Parts: sequence; structure tokens; C-alpha cells
Amino acid sequence: MDINSEEKNNAWKSVSELKQIEKDISDYGYDIEFIEVKEMNGSVFYREIGDLNNYEIPNVFETQYGRFNNNNNGEFPSWLEKEDYKGLTKKEREMHSFFGQADYCIEGNFHDMFDCGQYTYAVSELHHLAGRWFKIVRIDQNLQTAVLYENTFFGEGTFLEYHGWFENEFGCIVVTSGFTILEDEKFRERKIIYNTTLFQISFDGNWSIAKTWEINIPGSNNIVLYGDSIYFGQNKMVTSLDINTGEFAYFTNKSDEELAALNNIRKL
Repeated sequence: MDINSEEKNNAWKSVSELKQIEKDISDYGYDIEFIEVKEMNGSVFYREIGDLNNYEIPNVFETQYGRFNNNNNGEFPSWLEKEDYKGLTKKEREMHSFFGQADYCIEGNFHDMFDCGQYTYAVSELHHLAGRWFKIVRIDQNLQTAVLYENTFFGEGTFLEYHGWFENEFGCIVVTSGFTILEDEKFRERKIIYNTTLFQISFDGNWSIAKTWEINIPGSNNIVLYGDSIYFGQNKMVTSLDINTGEFAYFTNKSDEELAALNNIRKL
């Protein structure tokens, strides 16, 4: 991809110019300073985009099976819908019409859809108060659905955050991270185990956990795969993860003085 004049004006810079740091600083400070990452001309670049989160929830998804309208209303009733679906009974159509829904709808807070082989996939995620709901739904050519994976977190169990997806030789990889809380009733202790997990979705519609590491990468703005590494654009920083070795590294464009000031705020 060529860097056009508009992108030049937005100050894309090589990630090689970033300074490596020892820890995640994405939750440091009061200001939101998102960084976006992108593969261009055979390299990875970054740019600052302030408080503009690049990961906006689309209102419409275009797929191999047509257009799906996205009604994501946060903690309120939300659904994915498609017009001109003929597979409902009269009673079901009446119920959908009563709630203002189209003939075809799937309940959930959908953030993303993508095609892989003969199926289309929809990813739902909701974070409200202490709860977290995450699921991956498979849709076939007849618009029949199957929930491949579903996770509910409410103060205990596993908390997952969706980062994005990319293609590989077997199908598609869905990237998540979060943590698991384990309760020890005997000692009245809670143990937190961090994780970043890659879900492998194959062309034939099956899925498995490809890899997982004990690291949490919070609040990514977007991701890009370059070679064997995933780059995560975050608040004030970039994280890279080598999917073969599991090695990760943190980078920022903040000066030593700015880092010291952020660290002082963190201690308050």
C-alpha cells in the first residue's frame, strides 16, 4: 500500500522509531492518546490519533451473504439483522415487528463480522459494570447460526476482550486477551491469571484454541499482523507479540520526562 499525501500529513512514522519500555503504560495518565498501527510498503507504521478510538462499532456489515444491519445499543437490547429473510413463521415475524426488529436477527452486541471459507462469522462483545459477555457466531449460506464460543464474566471466571482478526493458511485467527479469576475458598484468596488467546477458525467451520500466553494486552485501538508478529495500537504505546515464540515487547513515543510524569501520576 502506498502512503498517499493525506497519510503523510497525518504523520505516519515507522515503529522502529519507538522507544522500547519495560511495562504496559496504556492505563497511565489522565489523557487518552491512542496510537494506530498499519502495514504499509512492507513495514509497520504508527501514528497518534488522540482520543479518537479507531475501533468504532459499525452500523452495517457487508459479507458474502449480503448486508447485515447492526443495532448495538450497549446494555440495552441489541441485535444483528438482515432484511428480506423468508425463514420465519407468521408468529415470529409478528414478534420481531413488535420489537422493531427485521425478520432475521441474532441477539448480541456485535463489533465485527468477517468471511472465512463457506461461513460468515460475527463477534459479539459487551462490557457493562462488572459484567463481560463475549461470543463468536457462525452463519451459513442459509443464514442458520451456531454459537462457536461463548463466555460470560461477572466478577469471576474469565474476562475476554476482542482485539481483531487476521487470515492464515488454515482460515482465520480471532485475537482476544483478558484474565481469569480463580477463587480459593479455603484461604479466601483470589488469583488472577492473565491471558492472550488466539482462536483458530478453520475454513470448514470448526474452531480450536491455537495458542495462549499469560499476558494481558488491554484496550487495543487496532491490530496488524506483520510477519510472525501482531502489533497492537494502544493508549500511548504499541505492543508487539511474536506468535511463534510468545515473546512480547512494549514501545512508546513518550520521552523519559513524560514517562516519569506518567509514573508519578500512577503512584498517586
